[in-house]
Amino acid sequence: DGVTLLTWGPDTADGVTAQGVSAFVHGYVVSALSYNAADGKDVTPILAEPPLSMGELTTIVTSEEWFGE
Repeated sequence: DGVTLLTWGPDTADGVTAQGVSAFVHGYVVSALSYNAADGKDVTPILAEPPLSMGELTTIVTSEEWFGE
Protein backbone atom coordinates (compact mmCIF):
# COMPACT_ATOMS: atom_id res chain seq x y z
CA ASP A 1 0.00 0.00 0.00
CA GLY A 2 3.05 2.31 -0.09
CA VAL A 3 3.06 2.98 3.68
CA THR A 4 6.13 2.28 5.79
CA LEU A 5 5.49 1.85 9.53
CA LEU A 6 7.90 2.21 12.43
CA THR A 7 6.57 0.92 15.76
CA TRP A 8 8.18 1.05 19.18
CA GLY A 9 7.28 -0.01 22.67
CA PRO A 10 5.77 -0.51 24.92
CA ASP A 11 8.83 0.68 26.80
CA THR A 12 8.86 1.55 30.49
CA ALA A 13 11.23 4.14 31.98
CA ASP A 14 10.87 6.07 35.22
CA GLY A 15 7.61 4.19 35.83
CA VAL A 16 5.95 5.58 32.69
CA THR A 17 5.04 3.20 29.86
CA ALA A 18 5.03 4.62 26.33
CA GLN A 19 4.47 3.28 22.83
CA GLY A 20 4.22 4.84 19.42
CA VAL A 21 3.80 4.42 15.69
CA SER A 22 5.13 6.51 12.81
CA ALA A 23 4.00 6.14 9.19
CA PHE A 24 5.79 7.38 6.08
CA VAL A 25 2.96 8.11 3.68
CA HIS A 26 2.62 10.49 0.72
CA GLY A 27 6.15 11.76 1.43
CA TYR A 28 5.35 12.77 5.02
CA VAL A 29 5.91 11.21 8.43
CA VAL A 30 2.88 11.09 10.73
CA SER A 31 3.58 10.00 14.33
CA ALA A 32 1.38 9.24 17.34
CA LEU A 33 2.36 8.38 20.92
CA SER A 34 0.44 7.01 23.87
CA TYR A 35 1.67 6.83 27.44
CA ASN A 36 0.14 6.14 30.82
CA ALA A 37 0.99 9.42 32.54
CA ALA A 38 -0.26 12.98 32.34
CA ASP A 39 3.24 14.17 31.42
CA GLY A 40 6.23 12.58 29.70
CA LYS A 41 8.43 11.11 32.41
CA ASP A 42 9.50 11.39 36.03
CA VAL A 43 5.83 11.55 37.05
CA THR A 44 3.39 9.10 38.60
CA PRO A 45 1.45 7.07 36.02
CA ILE A 46 -2.32 7.59 36.15
CA LEU A 47 -3.23 4.45 34.17
CA ALA A 48 -1.98 0.86 34.21
CA GLU A 49 -1.04 1.03 30.53
CA PRO A 50 -1.13 3.52 27.63
CA PRO A 51 -4.79 4.23 26.73
CA LEU A 52 -4.32 3.86 22.96
CA SER A 53 -3.33 0.43 21.63
CA MET A 54 -0.77 -0.12 18.90
CA GLY A 55 -3.66 -0.91 16.54
CA GLU A 56 -5.39 2.37 17.37
CA LEU A 57 -2.14 4.31 16.92
CA THR A 58 -1.62 2.63 13.55
CA THR A 59 -5.14 3.60 12.47
CA ILE A 60 -4.44 7.22 13.46
CA VAL A 61 -1.14 7.56 11.60
CA THR A 62 -2.32 5.82 8.44
CA SER A 63 -5.57 7.78 8.14
CA GLU A 64 -6.10 9.67 4.90
CA GLU A 65 -7.74 12.41 6.99
CA TRP A 66 -4.26 13.94 7.44
CA PHE A 67 -4.24 14.64 3.72
CA GLY A 68 -7.81 15.88 3.23
CA GLU A 69 -8.87 12.85 1.24
